[in-house]
Amino acid sequence: MKLGVLTNLLGSVSLEEALKYFKSLGLEMVEIGCGGYPGKDHADPDILLNDEKALEDFINYDYDILISTTIIESGVDISNVNTIIIHSAQNYGLSDLHQLRGRVGRSNRKAYCYLVTPERELLTADARRRLDALTTFAELGAGFQLAMQDLDIRGAGNMLGAEQSGFIADLGYDTYQRILNEAVEEVREEAMSLEGDEVMRREGDEARGERGPLDFPKITVRDMARLFPIVRKYIGIEKVDLLVGSSIGGFQALEWAILEPEVIKRAAFIATAPRVTPWLGAWMESQRMALEADPTFRACESLVGGQKGLEAARALSLISYRTFEGYNLTQAEQDEDCLFAQRVASYERYQGEKLVKRDFDAYSYYYLTYSVDSHNVGRKRGGVAAALGQIQAKSIVITITSDGLFPPVEGQEWAKYIPGAEYIEIESKWGHDGFLLETEAIVQSLSRLY
Repeated sequence: MKLGVLTNLLGSVSLEEALKYFKSLGLEMVEIGCGGYPGKDHADPDILLNDEKALEDFINYDYDILISTTIIESGVDISNVNTIIIHSAQNYGLSDLHQLRGRVGRSNRKAYCYLVTPERELLTADARRRLDALTTFAELGAGFQLAMQDLDIRGAGNMLGAEQSGFIADLGYDTYQRILNEAVEEVREEAMSLEGDEVMRREGDEARGERGPLDFPKITVRDMARLFPIVRKYIGIEKVDLLVGSSIGGFQALEWAILEPEVIKRAAFIATAPRVTPWLGAWMESQRMALEADPTFRACESLVGGQKGLEAARALSLISYRTFEGYNLTQAEQDEDCLFAQRVASYERYQGEKLVKRDFDAYSYYYLTYSVDSHNVGRKRGGVAAALGQIQAKSIVITITSDGLFPPVEGQEWAKYIPGAEYIEIESKWGHDGFLLETEAIVQSLSRLY
């Protein structure tokens, strides 16, 4: 089996220099596919400049090496790649490096990430801090620590600066977050009540004198969205220039745009809907059934209960995010004479196990599915059309052609209820996950709001 090397080139590095570098590593290459390479046409007819074809050929083992720009960090998942070489790594932000590093090691095969930089003394102080942070926080689940380091290196910007939120540099970000959480908690009881607690009473038996994970009240999407104005007012934001929400985040974005129409200036609603459909509800229920089938989930004996059920639920959800074409393209068996389909089975199990290894909580997952089921912007507002009619933001509604959860036919229908909204359809073969992968088309669509 070939193992691909995914290489990310930045700046004016030529293909000839890249070839020379690879040969110096002792790599025996068959071809190079050029995915998103920022160069001009090349004389070598074997160099492919068609991004999509290069990626497909790489997935199909036609090439050992793929040269790509940072487009590769946008959720491309190729399980057979075990090595990434990031050229001029000192020029990348910490979050970019973390995302790029995560493109490999996406199966049970050990992976390697090589960062190519000049001599350390030639690097800027910030570049050295970024590289040190990446090597220090390399364990599973290090994303939060890296985000904190990135915030410290780059600064939190004016939103957390003296003009709006006092001297956060003197307080420290952790202290600021604690003060903010305390302030939100103080106003929470008088500012809002849980809609979920009103319409869906607690299922647990309070008479037993103790509460377990399944005694937590169900939270609606509107409950979540009603927190945004509280935080916005506390940190001193008067207007939101651009609100972007996709998928379940799009649920919350729609709710916020309705709750505070005079605050949101522009909004983009991507791969989402104003109300949960029976189709989406069926997916949620099937995932709850997977969780409930795990005896440790119902036992509620510890907060790590239901892990096997969570693996099954995650595997189910992944199918809903993808398409027939996408799965066939990336998970087809390489052996024409194979007796049983093993590759896709391994992939599904790996994806389930990966979520559990990230310490995702099965009970949180369970309650999130109920939050999805609660979504209906028209509840107690006179229906969906009346609710969407309250939005004042300059808006675009974006759908993905192959999205099975939020198909274009649905988006076309509800987009017309938002005053002046523009409807945009993006071509993609990757299903609902297209909103994560078709970044160039989405960025171009967002620019239409300005």
